[in-house]
Amino acid sequence: MAEEEYREQKSRHEFLVRQRDDLRASIAQTKEAIVQIDQESRDRFLGALPRINKNFQELFEALFKGGTAEVRLTDEANPWKAEWTSSPSRRGKGSGTWAFSRAAKSR
Repeated sequence: MAEEEYREQKSRHEFLVRQRDDLRASIAQTKEAIVQIDQESRDRFLGALPRINKNFQELFEALFKGGTAEVRLTDEANPWKAEWTSSPSRRGKGSGTWAFSRAAKSR
């Protein structure tokens, strides 16, 4: 009877160890996927920034009948936490700086 209970407990223990190892491997794979997704998202976002800037410039010129404006991130190394800034200059009106911060934090 003791041997049978030992075998059952040993089998249960081995099963739980395999489950734990599977979970640890899944966690490691998920963390790696998050790193890859974050890098890809960052690259795409920063790659789109010149197009965003061009469209903003065109919109600014159309709205204000000329002038210039440029959109920049305050910290391109960390775009998810950076603020957007713009330095508009309307014809005959001088220039200024607009800052746009995130309303909701993602992390």
